[in-house]
Amino acid sequence: NIRSTVVRTADNVEIIVPNQTWLNNSVVTYTGSNTSVRLRLSLSVPRSVDAGQVFQLVNDTVRKHPLVIDDPGPSVQIANFSGANIEYLLTLWVADAAKMSKIYADIRLMLLHAFENAEIPLA
Repeated sequence: NIRSTVVRTADNVEIIVPNQTWLNNSVVTYTGSNTSVRLRLSLSVPRSVDAGQVFQLVNDTVRKHPLVIDDPGPSVQIANFSGANIEYLLTLWVADAAKMSKIYADIRLMLLHAFENAEIPLA
């Protein structure tokens, strides 16, 4: 229709947007000319675990995912100190924004297995 546009979300929900909205507001899209997108994951590890070991394990693990982009590569930083734990923030770029949910799930599972194999507890 001339007065509105129907937008379908990743959850297959249709949203009717008045065309005036497109003229007066910013529009965010993950399917534009560049489909790469930055993902952020946080994890918490006991302070007793060497931070360098955490950095290495996380970087080595996420680089194994086929959709993680090498340039810019993954980054791990200490985000916060929380009681007996250190909170880390993992930032990485992936090649396909349409697969964000699947990639998040893959990365979380990969990290869980990596930490279990290294006998490093997650908090």
